[in-house]
Amino acid sequence: MKDLVSVIIPFFNDSQTISRALESVIAQTYTNIEVLVVDDGSSTEEHAALEKIVSNYEKVRVIKRPHNRGAGFARNTGIAKAKGEYIAFLDADDEMYAHKIESQLKALRKSGAEAVLSDYHESENGKIKPSEITYEFFGLDGMNLDIPFGLRCGIQLVGMLFTREAVLRSQGFRTMYNGQDKDFFLRSLMDGTKWIYHKDHVGVRHFTPGSISSNEYKFLKRSCRRNVLLLAAHRLRKENRLHGKSAQILAEKIAIEARRWAHYNEWQIAKTRWQQAKSIHPKPRLHGTRLYKVLNRLLGFMMAERVRKWVGR
Repeated sequence: MKDLVSVIIPFFNDSQTISRALESVIAQTYTNIEVLVVDDGSSTEEHAALEKIVSNYEKVRVIKRPHNRGAGFARNTGIAKAKGEYIAFLDADDEMYAHKIESQLKALRKSGAEAVLSDYHESENGKIKPSEITYEFFGLDGMNLDIPFGLRCGIQLVGMLFTREAVLRSQGFRTMYNGQDKDFFLRSLMDGTKWIYHKDHVGVRHFTPGSISSNEYKFLKRSCRRNVLLLAAHRLRKENRLHGKSAQILAEKIAIEARRWAHYNEWQIAKTRWQQAKSIHPKPRLHGTRLYKVLNRLLGFMMAERVRKWVGR
């Protein structure tokens, strides 16, 4: 349908927050939309609650999946059913600002880009604040985005809007415990999709108590199986594009992850991540005090981390 925007919301036992998400979509100043809520194997009670909530909205339809396969799989189901020329994604516990779609659609049309990224706010314990580092920190309004930008930044789907072609080019979302949005963004950049940054705050990312994203250790553990940064490094190396800024930033990010593992006394994983960082760039950039950097240079990464932990006690 001409200029229709499909908003896809994965749902799994999220009846406590889905109304807020739906209200934010229905309140859009751009009205040519359809909303697809993909129930990814919720309990019978939760599905019934969802159906009752959705019955209040004309533009919302529910797609029921028999088994839970994860948010990425649910989004892919929504993509297959979507009728829009444009696609937006929203988590069931997040919300869009009323101007989001209209603002980002104008930016897409004006620039001729295929996907747009904007800033968002974060909410924890009911307090809404700007995200710690806005994308504006890295570039200017209307700037074309590249792979180094994607590697450097944290990414949230609430800040994105795509043409249908851009979503299909990268074949949707991969099944992984976390980091699906970052993985999709990086693959989209590597696939040649034209992205722009549009200066605006377009939604709110809510931190739900007990969620994976609210627990760093749980987040790290679940990222071990399919690590977004390592997957990106593997592809860039295979395509002979793992050099320059991309290599420097990837090595820096993986080194930061190594330090996080050391913080949780997961020394073997920390050592592996440090070795992986050095395989990408011989001198990964390290964050820390001058003393820490001197210790690292004299004693090596693992000993420097053990000394830091000991002194911290």
